[in-house]
Amino acid sequence: MRTSQYLLSTQKETPADAEVISHQLMLRAGMIRKLASGLYTWLPTGLRVLKKVENIVREEMNNAGAIEVSMPVVQPADLWQESGRWSSTVRNCCVSLTAASVRLFSVQRMKRSLPT
Repeated sequence: MRTSQYLLSTQKETPADAEVISHQLMLRAGMIRKLASGLYTWLPTGLRVLKKVENIVREEMNNAGAIEVSMPVVQPADLWQESGRWSSTVRNCCVSLTAASVRLFSVQRMKRSLPT
């Protein structure tokens, strides 16, 4: 499908809140659209670029002998309490959830600390 057939279009003006050049260009090119402060929707063109970059990185990592993992965004609080990072994490966390079994979970912004 051609970009001219998308319902989403490019912008002529640079958004006032976009300070970084790459951010400005991605917004103007119709690659991303701001949903709320710090939240962006990947539009078709931007998503295609993102997937291509992911594939390039994945190929290079595979060639280097690395393996890929995918960790959950929603994590049990027990793991964070054991590591002693729960109190600082809760303050910075967007959402904490309590399951029906009264087990506390947290929606984390970054998944890098889960295995440690």
